[in-house]
Amino acid sequence: MSELMEEIKALVTGHIKGSPHLSGAKYYNEPVERMPRAKIEELQWKLLKLQIKRAYELTPFYHKRLKEVGIKPEDIKNLKDFQKIPPVLKDDIREQMKKTGDPFGGCLAVPFLPSKILNVYSSTGTTGLRTFNVHTEWDRNWCLEEICRLGVMEMQDAPPGSVFIDFGFHWHGGITGVEMGVSRLGLIVAPMEALGPGFELERCLQALQFLKPISIHWPLVTLWIFGDWLQSINKDPKEAMKHVKLLSTSGDVLTAAAAEFVKEYWGFERVHSGFQMADTWITGCNCSKQPPNITHICDDFHYVEAVDPETGEQVAPGERGILVITPLVMEAMPHLRWNNEDYVSLIQDECDCGRTHTRLHWYGREAFAVDVRGRKVFPSEVETELFEYPEIGVNAIASQFVKTAEGSQDKLIIRVTYFPDKTKDPQKLKEGAEKKIKQKLGLDVEIEFMSQEEMKAALTAPHKTSRLVKRY
Repeated sequence: MSELMEEIKALVTGHIKGSPHLSGAKYYNEPVERMPRAKIEELQWKLLKLQIKRAYELTPFYHKRLKEVGIKPEDIKNLKDFQKIPPVLKDDIREQMKKTGDPFGGCLAVPFLPSKILNVYSSTGTTGLRTFNVHTEWDRNWCLEEICRLGVMEMQDAPPGSVFIDFGFHWHGGITGVEMGVSRLGLIVAPMEALGPGFELERCLQALQFLKPISIHWPLVTLWIFGDWLQSINKDPKEAMKHVKLLSTSGDVLTAAAAEFVKEYWGFERVHSGFQMADTWITGCNCSKQPPNITHICDDFHYVEAVDPETGEQVAPGERGILVITPLVMEAMPHLRWNNEDYVSLIQDECDCGRTHTRLHWYGREAFAVDVRGRKVFPSEVETELFEYPEIGVNAIASQFVKTAEGSQDKLIIRVTYFPDKTKDPQKLKEGAEKKIKQKLGLDVEIEFMSQEEMKAALTAPHKTSRLVKRY
């Protein structure tokens, strides 16, 4: 089936620029990034048909999945037919991993040989067994192209030769891709770790002091831990970050309130949010014309849908639905309709920055939402109101919802921490926050205060916190 991959490569000739960025240029690959919408959709359909054939012919998992619903590649004649393929959950892959011992759950479409595979990567395993992915040389070049296009949005003003420090976790393939892509943009990359207290954080501080980075990537949760540690040793956060102008962060939905707080606390000029999903390699970030919870993606790399969780039908652009992703050009693992378990809405008009590819408006993980009187609510929807109280401040990014029923519940219960040294009257704080959020959402609201220890215990991964507690 190598001829199918050759057809894919022929369709996207010129889409991988593969050359250094011209300093100061607004786009990395302008002809592609500003393709007319009709041309994008025509290309997506051609690529989609080829990837469906590859997945069916080359991967046991998708061959079996399509046979079970009575679909062959030739039956899929339009996007409506494509939606007949059931979305894939990560747990479906995990089940196959446990059953067969195959680390890729039957989804690998190329030989597992050094002549073909460059590296093996994994997801964080935040919600269960971690899943694995690989890169061929073609896949890596595509990921670098994607990183470069998006990196220009964030680092357009970064002078060539300036230092970029990545305080990430390098078993995740996205971090490696970011570092190689940023290097192609002309910056000097310094890979670091920021996953532990004490010694690790001291080394982070040393890197900031001596390398004088103009830009950094730091997941928001671990950056927050670093700030906590600096305060414990009486160090000024702004002094620690005095050379840094740009923060790129990841890990959860970044609200405008959180971004403004982070800028003020650390003294950054700009804060961008980004993401990369390890299983499908979809990558995105916000441009300067968009708030941090609206991110650009590359439509020649992925076909994305927002679907109704009940019916599985696509919802219209601007309406909220579950994010479903199909990689269009990936060689090693051609997933079909991967359910990312996040709520988004799609924006497909031209951005003010001039790019024409899809933007995703993020609301949050499906697993972190609660249904209150028939309305699905996400932690990101109450962060702004919580941030407005100095007594709560940055603790808002680790607030939790309490789910009291399998289905709908009568009121929204929010758990959050306050700073004791800033709080004179906890009861007054509680009543004020409840009233403000109730006015915004039109729902009954109850605030529960938790201790700093409880909040820190909610860390589920190096870059994420658990945002939901079940009580039923």
